[in-house]
Amino acid sequence: MRLLALDIDHTLTGAGRRITDPNLVAVKKAIAQGVKATLITGRRYTGSAAVYADILGVSGPVGCHYGRRVVLHPSGDILTSHPLPRGAARALVDAARPFETAIVSLFSGDELLFDKLPPALEETAISQYAQADLDAIIAARPQEIMAVHVSMIGGTAALRAAAEAGHRLYPGALDYYYSPSWSGEPLGLMSAVSSAADKGTALLEIARLLGVEPSETVAMGDSVADIPMLREAGVGVAMPWADEEVQRAADVVAEGDYEDAVARAIEALLDRAGGAP
Repeated sequence: MRLLALDIDHTLTGAGRRITDPNLVAVKKAIAQGVKATLITGRRYTGSAAVYADILGVSGPVGCHYGRRVVLHPSGDILTSHPLPRGAARALVDAARPFETAIVSLFSGDELLFDKLPPALEETAISQYAQADLDAIIAARPQEIMAVHVSMIGGTAALRAAAEAGHRLYPGALDYYYSPSWSGEPLGLMSAVSSAADKGTALLEIARLLGVEPSETVAMGDSVADIPMLREAGVGVAMPWADEEVQRAADVVAEGDYEDAVARAIEALLDRAGGAP
């Protein structure tokens, strides 16, 4: 193991989106023993992935926006970027807007911008957001739109409408990820991103930049978005709470719980290597 690639949410983190102490200690131990470490996450870089990288002591390239952007930490220099295809953001936003309780937002670069703010958003873990005229943003910065998010209070019709529009107008050009929404509905948040890259391509790019062979990499994750990097890695490690589809894509299923599953997997890999990377 020369490169360790880690998802953040529900992999490194436990309750409260905090990196658990056992996982933090294990990652730092691996780095101290010469293993390069990176983060490949659905999160943006500014104020999010960058903060976690600092906590872990990670420096070098990291993957953000589900691997659609690779950023050099701590400088923040953008190394690769794959925004939505031109026109896609406009189509998705237009498809969701007819639904009165739809909540639409987008990432313009690392800026999280809402057309209207969800109720009680300040009580969530989301930071650094603003309300904005999304039409103006899309028109002014079409090459900066990294993702469109659609949520809905009381249903999922707006999500389905946006996804259907994307499939119809941009077949094969967009990927869609679903997660619990800010309004608490199951599968209530849809994120649409470019299909030109993913967490797997980010892992390969980061390995190339660091001079590491793909066979020398280990990737750990828990969600469908992590499947490409689990498959590209020399060793893909799925979290024990991951869906069956994710576990099938991995070489190993970790043991433990949210507090220590990553730590246990890292310790096992270090022991297998005799403490050497």
